[in-house]
Amino acid sequence: MLRGFRTDNLLEYTNLFFKEPSVQMRVLSHLNANHNFSSLCSIPLFCWIIFKSYEHFHFVNESPEFSTRSVTLTDIFLLIVEVYLNLSTKGTNRPQAETYKRGKETLLLIGKLAYDGMDNSRFVFDNATITSLKIPEQDLKLGFLRTVKNYNGGEENSSFEFFHVTLQSFFTALFLVIDSRTSTTDLLKYFGHCAHSQQEEVSGNLILCVCAKKHKQGDPFANNDHLQFINLFLCGLLSKPKQVLLRHLVPSSILKVKRKALKQQLFRSVKFHLKNLPRSKFMGYNRVHALTHFIWMARCICETQCEKVGKLVARGICADYIKLSFCGASSSDCGAISFLLNQYQKQIALELDNNNINDYGVKELIPCFRKLTVVRLSVNQITDEGVKVLAEELTKHKIIKLYKNLITDHGAKHVAKIILECPLLKYLKMWGNRIGDEGAQAFAEAIRNHPCLKDLSLACNEITSVGGAYIADALKHNTSLRILWLTENKFTDDVAQSFGETLRVNQTLQHLWLVKNHITNYGANILAEALDHNTGLEELCLHNNPLTLDENEPFQMNSRIKT
Repeated sequence: MLRGFRTDNLLEYTNLFFKEPSVQMRVLSHLNANHNFSSLCSIPLFCWIIFKSYEHFHFVNESPEFSTRSVTLTDIFLLIVEVYLNLSTKGTNRPQAETYKRGKETLLLIGKLAYDGMDNSRFVFDNATITSLKIPEQDLKLGFLRTVKNYNGGEENSSFEFFHVTLQSFFTALFLVIDSRTSTTDLLKYFGHCAHSQQEEVSGNLILCVCAKKHKQGDPFANNDHLQFINLFLCGLLSKPKQVLLRHLVPSSILKVKRKALKQQLFRSVKFHLKNLPRSKFMGYNRVHALTHFIWMARCICETQCEKVGKLVARGICADYIKLSFCGASSSDCGAISFLLNQYQKQIALELDNNNINDYGVKELIPCFRKLTVVRLSVNQITDEGVKVLAEELTKHKIIKLYKNLITDHGAKHVAKIILECPLLKYLKMWGNRIGDEGAQAFAEAIRNHPCLKDLSLACNEITSVGGAYIADALKHNTSLRILWLTENKFTDDVAQSFGETLRVNQTLQHLWLVKNHITNYGANILAEALDHNTGLEELCLHNNPLTLDENEPFQMNSRIKT
C-alpha cells in the first residue's frame, strides 16, 4: 500500500517528474494557488494524472504559464476515470471516447450508487446496497471504491466508500448527465440546495455567526462543498468541448435539453443570489455583500470554458459594487471571478478584502482589470511582486486599497508609480505593510503635486521620523490632500518639528492622525504652536502617544488636538 503524499513527498515527486527547475516552480506555484488540485495530489495516482495533464495541456502547447482556465477540474476527473476504466483492459491504449463508450454500464452503476448516496447524505455503503444495485465484483475492483473494514477488523461484510469524496460528487454529476431518465429538475436540484443553505445565513447583519446557530440541529461546522462540486462538474461535463465525448454515452437531443436548462439555471442563480442580498450605499455605489455561494457560481461558470455562457450569466449581475470579503476566496478563484466579470458589459467595483489571493491571484485578475472602477485587496498576503502587477494594470483606475499585506519599500515604489500615473486617484490606503523610510520617500515625491488625492493612509508601516520628514516636506506643496493617517509608525518629536513647519504653510489638510507613535509633550507643544498659524486643520489626533496630561500644557488648551 502506498502512503499518501506529504508536502515533502510532493516536492520530491515534482523534482522527479519535471527536470527543469523553472518548470518545477511553475507547477508548484499553480498547485499552491489551486487547493482543489493540490488536495488531490495527496493521492499518488491522482498526482501522477494531474502532472500528466500539465504535461499534455501546457507543455504540448508550449504555454509559458499555467492557468486554471487551461486545465479544469472536470478534465482531471475525466482522466482519473479513464485510467481506472483501463485497469480492466490490461494496458490496452484506447481513445478516451472508446474507453467511456465501453465502460458506460459501469459508469451508470457507479454513478447511481454515488447519486443515491448524495441524495441521502450517505458516503459509506454496505454490502446490501452494493448487491441491490447489482454492481459486479470486477467493477468494485477497478479502484473507484475501497473497502471500509468493520469495527472488529474483520473483512466479512465490509462496507465501501469512494476513494475520494470529490470522486463521489463527480460520479453523481456524470450520472445526472448520461442517464436518459433523469429530468432537468433532477439535474438542477443541487443548485437549489446550495443556494438555500447560503440564504439561511443571510440576516439583517448580512451573515450570522456560528454561535448564533446553536439552536439548530446538526453540525454547525458542516458544509455543502460536496454538493457544490456536483454543480461544478455538471458545468464541466455539459460544456461544449465535452460533447464530443458524451455523445457516445447519451443522445445529443437529451444533452441539448440539459445544456439549455443548465445555462438558464446559471443565469437565474447569479441574478437572484445578488438580488436577494442586503445592499448599502457606499461612495456613490450600490454595494452588495455577496456570499461564498457567489464564488462557487463563478467557479461553475468558469468550468464551462464558454464566453457565451459567461456573457449570458453576467447579465444577471444586478449591482455595481460586489463585496466578497471574508469569503474564503483563494488565488485560483480570482481566475473564475475574472472570467465572469470580464463578460460583464458595464464597469463594476470589486472588494476582495480578507481572503487568501496572494500574488498569483492578482495575476489571475488581470483580464478583468479593465472593467474595474474599484479594487480592494486588503489582507491578502500580497507582496512586492503582486504590487508590481497592480502598478502595471491600474494606471487608469481611481481607487486602490492595500491594507495589511506584505509590501516593502520596493513595492511601495510601484504604488507610488500608480499615484504619479493616475492623476484622478482620490483614495489610497496602505495600512499594515512595511514600506519604511525609503517607501515613504517614494510616496512623498508622488503626492507632492498630485491634483486629486484626498485620502491617504500609511499607518503601521515602520516609518521613522526620517520618512515622516519627507512626507511633511511634500505636503508644503500639496493642495489636494484632506485626510492623512500616519498611525502606529515610529515617529518621535523630530517628526513634530517637520509637521509643525508644514502646518504653517499647508492650509488644506483637514485631518492629521499621528496616533500610537512616540511623540511627547515637547513635540505636541510644537504642533500646538504651529496650529496658531493654521486655519484649515480640523483635527490633529495624538491618542496613545507617551503624553503627560493634566499639567496645563499648551497642546491641552487647543480643542483641535485630540489626546
